[in-house]
Amino acid sequence: MIGLVELKRLETQELPIPAVAPMKCWFMWKPLGIGVWDPFEREAAFAKEFNIKPVFPLVLDPMAPGTVEAVGPQVSGLEKGTAFTEFPF
Repeated sequence: MIGLVELKRLETQELPIPAVAPMKCWFMWKPLGIGVWDPFEREAAFAKEFNIKPVFPLVLDPMAPGTVEAVGPQVSGLEKGTAFTEFPF
C-alpha cells in the first residue's frame, strides 16, 4: 500500500482516437514513467479530494514531453509535429 491506496496491476490500453474537432488539438505524450501518485490518481482519490467527477479511462502521468499529433482547422499557432513539454499542475 502507498498511503491509503492499494497497489494493483497497471496495464496499458489502446483507445480509439476520434477525429479532431475544429477548435481542438490532439497531443501524443512520451511518458517518463509511473509516478508514485499514479495509483492514488487511478483510484480517483484526487477527484474525491477536490470534489470533482473523475473521467475514465484515465491517462496517468501526463508530465512528459510530446508532440502535436493533429490540429483542428480553426486552431492557429500550432502544427502537427510541434514538440512540447507539459506539466498539468
